[in-house]
Amino acid sequence: PRVVTAVPAARFDTIVVGGGTAGMAVATTLAADPDHTVLLLEAGPTLSGHQSAALSSADVFDALSLPEHQWHDTVVVDAPDGRTRRRPYIRARTLGGGSAINAMVSMPGHPRDFDDWAEIYGADGWSYADIAPWLHQAMEPCTTAFSGPLDRAVAEAWHQQGWLPADLAKPGADGFGAVALLQAGGRRRSAVDAGNVATPLPANLSIRGDTVVERVLLHGSVATGVGLAGGDSIYTGRVVSCAGAVGSPALLWRSGLLLPGIGAGLQDHPGVRLSLRLAPPLSDPAGAAGGAIRSGARFSSPGHPDRGGLAMLVMNRTGTGDASVGALSIALMAPQSRGSLRVDPDGTMVLEPHLLQLPDDVRQLRHGVEVALELLNGTPLRGAAMIIDGPRSARADDIDSWVRDHTGDWFHATGTCRMGPGDDRHAVVDTTCAVIGYNNLWVIDASVLPSCTTATTAVVVTAVAHRAAEWLARSS
Repeated sequence: PRVVTAVPAARFDTIVVGGGTAGMAVATTLAADPDHTVLLLEAGPTLSGHQSAALSSADVFDALSLPEHQWHDTVVVDAPDGRTRRRPYIRARTLGGGSAINAMVSMPGHPRDFDDWAEIYGADGWSYADIAPWLHQAMEPCTTAFSGPLDRAVAEAWHQQGWLPADLAKPGADGFGAVALLQAGGRRRSAVDAGNVATPLPANLSIRGDTVVERVLLHGSVATGVGLAGGDSIYTGRVVSCAGAVGSPALLWRSGLLLPGIGAGLQDHPGVRLSLRLAPPLSDPAGAAGGAIRSGARFSSPGHPDRGGLAMLVMNRTGTGDASVGALSIALMAPQSRGSLRVDPDGTMVLEPHLLQLPDDVRQLRHGVEVALELLNGTPLRGAAMIIDGPRSARADDIDSWVRDHTGDWFHATGTCRMGPGDDRHAVVDTTCAVIGYNNLWVIDASVLPSCTTATTAVVVTAVAHRAAEWLARSS
């Protein structure tokens, strides 16, 4: 893509803040109108997807090895066992955003997830029937295949438990199978690739990298442009923040917006990892050459049979460099617990997700671990996959204790600028993603999701961004 090193004097019709999954979708959709000028501002490098072999690798750990493509100002603070813990929170700072460094696993979610948006949160027009065409479109770039030795052994263990194979690329599918990956030809397919960004860019679309937007410029309640770190200003007809579930609320705060819902309603998928010592042939490094994660399962927990609220991913390797270490990664995909986001005086972004705050979330994740332990006791895995980090026993209290001490997030933050009707004091944007009470200002990214879905966020955010951008394009 063409990188703008100096902002032209001409006024842009739209400025998009953030070049991640949502930002690329919004910018390219709006730029399809040759008479509409768009400037995309990305805080990180803009040519990374084209220059770095690590960012196009089929192995997620290659991308995660590049600290220069991540923010380092974000931490998670949680105290599930009464002890406050701080840990880094991975956020991409590069063109393509999370799609440039994530695990590439794509799930379409359950239809009930989106119906809840409309029925519970008043997000009219966002039911499953409304968004399904965009979800289907977002899944099209995915490929499915698994052939690693641990994949095959876990598949056989699932079969012995009575589970049938499932097409996990289908909404609501339960069972074990290959996961859909945002890959093509054995290489990562990031939002830059999915957006079919031409080289050079069309004359009406400009991308400027290494540019931090400090604030939205406001004249009363009307957005007129953006102020950059360093003091420069750029003026525009409208501003669309696609800075993500952390970046967008922070930008609104820095701009002086005081809507009570900003930063509230944070959700993420709480997960744990059962680390395994793999004996040959499960530890065969050649068998895992296609990527660390290629298979998994979705299943329900007792008392929640209406959707696949739990997910398990088979990790043929864990990024330690030791081919004999694999894992089963288990996550609660339909949590009820919620937290919040804040900014410390030193500028650190602090996520307080309150993972597993509600007892029912603990019970559900415990069930996921119980299922994993049963699989490891099955004939295909017994003796060949030894737990090196897991609960002391299969007793419920031991599992609960281990889960509380080891739960982390899947880096799927959502809900910090959630959408809803204009009279909902907890909503930040309306159902068109326009910021409530302000003109010419939108937020379109994971922060607007009313609740996290039983899916990885890339597909959902892509669908939401394309749909909202099409509305914006028609209103230009």
